[in-house]
Amino acid sequence: MLYNSFGGLIKIRKRRPRLNQQIRAPKVRVIDQDGKQIGVLTLSEALEKAREQGLDLIEVAPQTDPPVVRILDFKKYQFEKKQQEKKSKKKTTTLEVKELRFGPNIGPNDLQIRIERAREFLGEGDKVKITIQFKGRQISHPEIGFDKIKKIVQALSDVARVEREPERKGRFIHTVLGPK
Repeated sequence: MLYNSFGGLIKIRKRRPRLNQQIRAPKVRVIDQDGKQIGVLTLSEALEKAREQGLDLIEVAPQTDPPVVRILDFKKYQFEKKQQEKKSKKKTTTLEVKELRFGPNIGPNDLQIRIERAREFLGEGDKVKITIQFKGRQISHPEIGFDKIKKIVQALSDVARVEREPERKGRFIHTVLGPK
């Protein structure tokens, strides 16, 4: 979304392709409904061909020289375009990073539960960010946190690979695991 300098929302309209008399170019490259190229014709000749078949003349590539137009039924063209957009949306996958956060003094059973949870996330194709958070005087022993991360990486070595090596940032130690 775009906003103007006063904080108001600016609407961006999708430009519809030009139809029939809206096309401005004197000469156009014409493609028929089967996808065969007819050639470069004057606009009036192209409009006449479209009218003979009872179809519309649709500008599909206005930036080329001469512009490319197709002889199609406009409603059918719109429907097919929407179907293509839906297909392309289905194919896109969003990669999520799931975070598991715990302290350095986590018990062995709790750690095992976190490892199983990480295994689930990795099985779904998500990345897993493991964060160990130090509180109070725990920060004086960061080696305990690095040992916990090493245990987790070893336990998940069959399904995960280390994407970011363990690093310490302030009161946290982070690492990122990705699916193999």
